Amino acid sequence: MKPNHHLDHSTLLAYAAGTLNEAFTVVAASHIAVCPSCRDAVRAAEALGGEMLESMTDTAVSVACRARTLAALDRVTMDRAVRPAPRSEFPAPLARLLAAARF
Repeated sequence: MKPNHHLDHSTLLAYAAGTLNEAFTVVAASHIAVCPSCRDAVRAAEALGGEMLESMTDTAVSVACRARTLAALDRVTMDRAVRPAPRSEFPAPLARLLAAARF
């Protein structure tokens, strides 16, 4: 499968930042799985985001805030654990979603 178009820059940036809703995330991830150009653009956006985070000054947070944040991250990580996609004609992100769906 070879895409005939590319995702726009704002969609790629939102995907890299994790701010797309679930439906758009699946669509973007499916496209990125088969499009090397968009995959490279997401990697560049993620690298830029990492550089921006590294350049920020530290801000102290309470122990309770830190604990809540880490617990929330653990929940998200466990809910969205990477599972191998079943063999399919669909891109891996979409194949995983379809395999998990109960029709």
